[in-house]
Amino acid sequence: RAGAWAADFRKNRCTKMGADGKYAYESCASACQACSAVVTGECVDSTSWFKKNDPSKDCDWVAQHVPTRCAVKGEDERWGFQACSRACDAC
Repeated sequence: RAGAWAADFRKNRCTKMGADGKYAYESCASACQACSAVVTGECVDSTSWFKKNDPSKDCDWVAQHVPTRCAVKGEDERWGFQACSRACDAC
């Protein structure tokens, strides 16, 4: 599906797997706001993001099991792919 499909309902659709075996955030990085470089100019991982209800699981944890952990919601309501764009190779 096209990036516009993901962008319409970014909250739910960017973590859906497509028929090609890729998550929507991988195929539609711009629509899903998956790349920190768009905002900051650099592809970096957040130093403050962690998995919802589990501060021990940060971007280093995400990097150990890409792309599945990139689709995990963080305490700050950002997805792993949004906060850990370097670990998720989203840039």
